[in-house]
Amino acid sequence: MTAKEYLRQIELYDTHIKNKLDEVADLRSMVMHITSTLRPDGSTAKGGVSDKVGNTVAKIVDMEAEINADIDRFVDLKRDISELLDHITDPDELRLLHLRYFQYKQWEEIAVDMNYTYRNVCYIHSRALQSVSKLLESGEGHEQENQNRSSRPSL
Repeated sequence: MTAKEYLRQIELYDTHIKNKLDEVADLRSMVMHITSTLRPDGSTAKGGVSDKVGNTVAKIVDMEAEINADIDRFVDLKRDISELLDHITDPDELRLLHLRYFQYKQWEEIAVDMNYTYRNVCYIHSRALQSVSKLLESGEGHEQENQNRSSRPSL
């Protein structure tokens, strides 16, 4: 895993969680619109509505449990990466990595925030990725990376 891939896990995991939250919202909306089916004789199908509602509610509960577990792993991942970045000694590299990988800012926004040209931001980013690579290679991040990999579902 490259330094960039390691850092991008934060945004990918965040997106993964947001997608699941959207799915839960869709299921909740579906539950509110489940109606019984009328038969030609005027009666309703036995257990149709309650079964559909019950099944959908069960899916919601299961997904919410998954989301809670994902959020726990997401927080652990952010903490691990943050602890790795604590070893970065250049303040510009650290700030840039934080703006890009924790706040998901675009390069242009980072350039404005840091009062640098776009080109200079790209150069600092390249240096910062080299610093992260060295930390990962020296073992500062491998232990955390292996723990994260084993406890996280593939995205």
